[in-house]
Amino acid sequence: MAVSPDGKFVYVAENYGNRVSVIDTFTNEVTDTITVGDSPSGVAFSPDGKYVYVTNNGDMKVVAAGGEKNYPSTVSVIDTATNTVTATIPGFNVASGVAFSLDGNSVYVTNSGGTTVSVIGTPAGGAGGDGGNGAIFGRGGNGGNGGDAG
Repeated sequence: MAVSPDGKFVYVAENYGNRVSVIDTFTNEVTDTITVGDSPSGVAFSPDGKYVYVTNNGDMKVVAAGGEKNYPSTVSVIDTATNTVTATIPGFNVASGVAFSLDGNSVYVTNSGGTTVSVIGTPAGGAGGDGGNGAIFGRGGNGGNGGDAG
C-alpha cells in the first residue's frame, strides 16, 4: 500500500481480488476500486501524485483441469485523476516491489522470480500512462528481463 503525497488517499493492493482499493484518509472509507493485473503486490505513487504504479505478481504457472496456464507478471499504471489503468507494462519475472526515483524519471521494480531489478523510464519526470513508458531493462544478477514497454 502507499499513501498519496498529499496524504489524502491510501491505495491498497488486494492480492486475491486483482484490484486496488482507494481509501479516503479523512473518512477512512473505500471511495473506489480499480481492477489491475493478477495478484497485485507493490504500490508506489509518482512524486507529483498523478500516477500510481502497481506490480502484479501473476501466477507464473497454474495447473488446473485442462492443463497448465501461465499468467504474466506486469505493472499497471493508474491515473489518479480518473482512477483508471492507462497502461499495462509486461516483461517481468514475478514483479513485487516498486519505487520511484525522487525526480520521477525512473521506476524500479524488483523481480522476485530472479535476482534482478527492472527500471522503467518515465517521460519527462512524470509517469506517462500512454502505453509508451520507456524501456524496461534488468540490471544485476542474471542480466534482467529485457524487453520494450512500447
